[in-house]
Amino acid sequence: MSATPIVLLCPGQGAQAVSMAKAWHDASPKAKAILDEADRIFASESGSLDIDGRALSDIAFNGPQATLNRTDLSQPALYAAGIACYHALPDEIRSCPLRAVAGLSLGEYT
Repeated sequence: MSATPIVLLCPGQGAQAVSMAKAWHDASPKAKAILDEADRIFASESGSLDIDGRALSDIAFNGPQATLNRTDLSQPALYAAGIACYHALPDEIRSCPLRAVAGLSLGEYT
């Protein structure tokens, strides 16, 4: 039996929502590792570990939405969430042939 081809769709800015990727983070060690690394990289590149004492993932998980909507936070949070979600998929799904991959705006990079 051959695997069914799948399509990956990656969202762009505007799709951010408080609690995005939280379920993946809590359920998948792979997703947690990616989101933890994203926190580290964001801190290194932005010059601080956090916003008001909080990590990027904490803002993505807990908001408030107005803070998550900031472009400087929503774009890295969406990118990290997309990568984490893909790696949290079961190996059986990730090994399926890709029919297409598409993204809107920032999602094209994911």
